[in-house]
Amino acid sequence: MTSDEELGRIVAELRIAKTDSQEVEVKASVGKLPASIVESVSAFANASGGTVVLGLSEKERFEPSKGFDARRMLDALAGACADKLTPPVRADIRIASFEGASVLIADVPETAPSSKPCYITERGMYKGSFIRTGAGDRHLTHYAIDRLIEERTQPPHDIDVIEEASVIDLDADLLAGVLARQRALHPRVFAGLTDEDAMANLRITDMGTDGTPHPTLAG
Repeated sequence: MTSDEELGRIVAELRIAKTDSQEVEVKASVGKLPASIVESVSAFANASGGTVVLGLSEKERFEPSKGFDARRMLDALAGACADKLTPPVRADIRIASFEGASVLIADVPETAPSSKPCYITERGMYKGSFIRTGAGDRHLTHYAIDRLIEERTQPPHDIDVIEEASVIDLDADLLAGVLARQRALHPRVFAGLTDEDAMANLRITDMGTDGTPHPTLAG
């Protein structure tokens, strides 16, 4: 989550550059949520994520916008992220204090590769998918969208069983690290599994024709 200190640093850099950046989109957003905001959210989600700041005027050296209603914009932006984009974007949105005024900060996460592209639902995938370029958003090309779709799944040969190998051939230290990390990240899924079941769940191993576990190619 972008802290107040980080917000101050971000705005200082924008004031020097006199424009938005590759990672940050700023809008005054007085009255209503700008229609182009969902394009920026799509663009950030299809790249490496980014930050949207509402309540600052780019035309006024990124000073706080007069008449900005942070609470109203929070509800509007959260609704747009949830209802206007496919897949929905779970942005981390909060109201912050900046130079004596309230502004809205939304940290937009990158969409998982298996779900890209993130697009504006009513426009469809090929007209509603964006990517961040410099300080602006542009449409993803049909070619780029097709490549993202192709990359949604791992090649099936990754789960091929290597029957010539056994589980003891796996690096024990690396394996322990992987399993520990997965249990920490997904405790509900992995905490109650044995190492053998966890490895099977992660497709590190699978049953061979002899009825015993063997490493997969991915493993």
